[in-house]
Amino acid sequence: MIHRIKEFLRCSSAVAAISPVAVLGRLARAALILCFFAAPGWGVWGLGDVLNSTSEEISDTSLDLSWSGTINTGNIIVVKAATDNVQTTDGETTLHSISDSDGNTYTRICEFTNGEAGAGAGATVSVHFAKASADLVPPEVITLTTSSAVTDKALAVREYTITSGNVPSLAGTCQTLANDGADAGSQALSGLTSQEYLFLRAIATESNGAVSMTATLNYTVMDSGGCQNTTGGGEASDMGVCGEHRIFTGTGDTSDPTLVDTTNDNASVFVALKETAPPSSDAPVQIIISETVSKLHTLASKEN
Repeated sequence: MIHRIKEFLRCSSAVAAISPVAVLGRLARAALILCFFAAPGWGVWGLGDVLNSTSEEISDTSLDLSWSGTINTGNIIVVKAATDNVQTTDGETTLHSISDSDGNTYTRICEFTNGEAGAGAGATVSVHFAKASADLVPPEVITLTTSSAVTDKALAVREYTITSGNVPSLAGTCQTLANDGADAGSQALSGLTSQEYLFLRAIATESNGAVSMTATLNYTVMDSGGCQNTTGGGEASDMGVCGEHRIFTGTGDTSDPTLVDTTNDNASVFVALKETAPPSSDAPVQIIISETVSKLHTLASKEN
């Protein structure tokens, strides 16, 4: 709302600057009203009802996740994935992709690999989102697909709500971090425009004991106590996905959770999602304002 007010004041100041007399006219009053409706704003993030997670230890290229309840049309589906790594160096990768049985389009927000100099020796983590085009109801599934076969995979989903008609997008840049033989470290985002964001932390941890984690102050852990992991392959080969989130208004934030198992190789990403009205929706109003202000200039020139 503060951002919308600032935009209104900027727009109305431009109208008022034309002529003190013209501002009293009907065209000026119309322009001020249009200034308010044209000012871009954002909606409010909220929590949906659906959350779940799953994992498996099978060498293949996919993992399905099911849930109970309905993911409602227009809500945002956020998916966090963790697998054995294929790339052997640290860096952003494209091993993971997400789909569902309802045909929604998922955006990979960020993916990062802790390579550990060998395939399967580290971890790959990713975060994805989609806006539900129709209700997703069981037995529909969300599927993680990997471009190469991996054994250990873990997947978590969470439903969020946004203002009807708005669209989510990445704010700022994706923060990435590799930690070797240690707890997952601190990650920070800063320098964002002050507004409400959904902050998301996702961790891929090579461990059979990362069954939960303690969230950062004011954050909430994902399903299953914060982590979902495989347990049958041993400490150096199992894989878990851990995560937390926070809905917060500000210019940035810091994520620094504590894993139960703090001697692992970890790959982390930390992102902020914003929601805004579709850019095209303001275009007709902006045209009307432009034409109205032009008429005000004409009136002002006649009065002066």
